[in-house]
Amino acid sequence: GCVDCDAGWRSNTGVCTACDGGKIPVDESSRCEVCPAGTEPNANQSACVQCAVGQATSTGYCRACGPGTVTDESQRSCILCDAGKQPLSTHDNCTECDAGKATTTPNTGVCEQCSAGKIPQDRQTRCGECDDGTQPAPDGTTCEDCPSGSATTYAGVCSECGEGKIPDESSSRCEVCP
Repeated sequence: GCVDCDAGWRSNTGVCTACDGGKIPVDESSRCEVCPAGTEPNANQSACVQCAVGQATSTGYCRACGPGTVTDESQRSCILCDAGKQPLSTHDNCTECDAGKATTTPNTGVCEQCSAGKIPQDRQTRCGECDDGTQPAPDGTTCEDCPSGSATTYAGVCSECGEGKIPDESSSRCEVCP
């Protein structure tokens, strides 16, 4: 006689067998089929359900997108954020790097803090030094003039000139008082 199989199982010549991973029974449980991209089997393998936000699949199982990546519109795959952008925590969209950060390593989608004396440049795709006589402002996004009596003495950082020295005209270095 005919056999009614439980959800997620298929009948093969009157014997109920479970569908392999990432598949659900179709055609009145006569065969198994991989869930479409962007979906995976529900808990009892009776239907395909959409991957959670920030997850993608092309193999029948949803997987979280890794660092620097977000899901494409179909949730079929994870794609890299453009230079100067990073994934939202939900990995479903990219957003600008945070203040003072840039994607300094190409093709990673990961924003990193610019090192001392540098600010994000070129739409946050790299970090660059401030001009002589300036240093990064406290917010890390622009450069500001060195404070009075200071000069850019090392790697884009202003330092006080000290006793017997004054900044030159451009505040790019300290020189001995005349």
